[in-house]
Amino acid sequence: MSSGASRVRRAQRCACWLLLVVWGCAVPLQEPSELRTDAARAMQRGRDAAEARRFEVSEAAHLRAAEIYAALDDAPAEADARFAASEASRRAGRIDEACAQVVRALALDRGIARESAVARDLAGLARCESARGRLDVAIDHADEALELARGEAALEAALQSDLALLLLRRASAGDAERSRKLLLAALRTSELQADARGAATARLHLGSAALALGDAERAQSELQHALEAFRALDDPAGIAHAHEALAVLYARRDEDRARYHREQAREGFAFLEDEAGLARLGR
Repeated sequence: MSSGASRVRRAQRCACWLLLVVWGCAVPLQEPSELRTDAARAMQRGRDAAEARRFEVSEAAHLRAAEIYAALDDAPAEADARFAASEASRRAGRIDEACAQVVRALALDRGIARESAVARDLAGLARCESARGRLDVAIDHADEALELARGEAALEAALQSDLALLLLRRASAGDAERSRKLLLAALRTSELQADARGAATARLHLGSAALALGDAERAQSELQHALEAFRALDDPAGIAHAHEALAVLYARRDEDRARYHREQAREGFAFLEDEAGLARLGR
């Protein structure tokens, strides 16, 4: 680590210890082991809140954990907490804050050479840039993340799916075909790893890629397989997205089934309180 980076870290630790002293005005100053326990509890609160889709609560809990880990000079744990805070911020619609936190996580993980965590952070940064509408920048980050994840099967499959989605959104020349190849690789890996959710997700996106390439028959097959897989997993989000994609497919073919799938998707997104999904369906 450079001397400049070391000075920054020392300053951060001092600031964090000052905060802890301020917090400790009402109670005795905690021992490091007690602080670590508090941080672990904050992380669990953050995870529980994210599962309940209370993303602002999740963000606050993970940020508290990050500050405690920073005071304890535990860079890996701080990076993990900041990454989790970033994901919660992004899902709460606080994109600038999400980007700021994932950039801090990325700097920490690069400083301690955690390659798989760097890949994870870059993928998170890609999602943030995508939310800003900067697809070219997002794809560059996703490409870099995928290169770092080579050989780590589960992570590589997830990143292949992420990159494929970005390419489908950009829809430049060759993007749909590259997306299809990435998703086929992700599907093979997920099946080898017995990752049913990963395989269902790959099939869902393969259907979208096939639709972009004009192969309606392949799109219908993949999307129907995805819907059945998500139903078997009792995955409400996956089911809603599969219905949404099938609605698009049948609408393009001017088939009555489009209305059924659109209504099923709308019910799913309403249950999930997914405002973005409802907006895509036009309420």
